[in-house]
Amino acid sequence: MALLSETAQQIAATASVIGRSFDLETVTAASGRSEEESVEALEELLARRLILEQESDCFDFAHAQLRSLIYAETSQVRRRQRRRTGYPTAAGGAGVVPACGGPPP
Repeated sequence: MALLSETAQQIAATASVIGRSFDLETVTAASGRSEEESVEALEELLARRLILEQESDCFDFAHAQLRSLIYAETSQVRRRQRRRTGYPTAAGGAGVVPACGGPPP
């Protein structure tokens, strides 16, 4: 992870909170990055074969253990922040419903 750009690290951490599968719209919303920044980071992660592109705008981590490691390295406060931003909350939050993947662990 240390060899990745700061944006790619942030997108990978955000995606790890979303789950093994994630989509562009959700990871962009949860990360607070622009769509262009997110796409560039995803391309970097794809080039390094850390993620795989599935269907339209959907991605998977190349290995479940990789996702678990990145998730474990993400602080609990950051996980909560990204969940609030990327997912609807019981209180009616303005999160995004993921097109692929599922609720965070």
